[in-house]
Amino acid sequence: STSVQSIDANVARIGNVYPNPVNAGNTMVLPVQLMRNSQVNYSITNFLGQQVAVEQLGLLTEGEHRLEVATSQLNAGIYFLNVQVDGASQAVRFVVNK
Repeated sequence: STSVQSIDANVARIGNVYPNPVNAGNTMVLPVQLMRNSQVNYSITNFLGQQVAVEQLGLLTEGEHRLEVATSQLNAGIYFLNVQVDGASQAVRFVVNK
């Protein structure tokens, strides 16, 4: 089994997703600061650990980014936004309201 490495602050800094909670159908924003050009993607899992969305963002340049996360496909509930930067991962918890 492979362990997932957490994101090193020298590689990227992941902010807090907002708005949180978010109303279903609205878009959330996740601020990400990259210290170098990096491969970035994210997935969304529900509280049961089931993956409900995946987004491959590809190679993003060094600097500040605002990742827009659509919630239109999500039911009300608790989710985790799993951000991957160059293979390392960090999860951010968020809530979707009806």
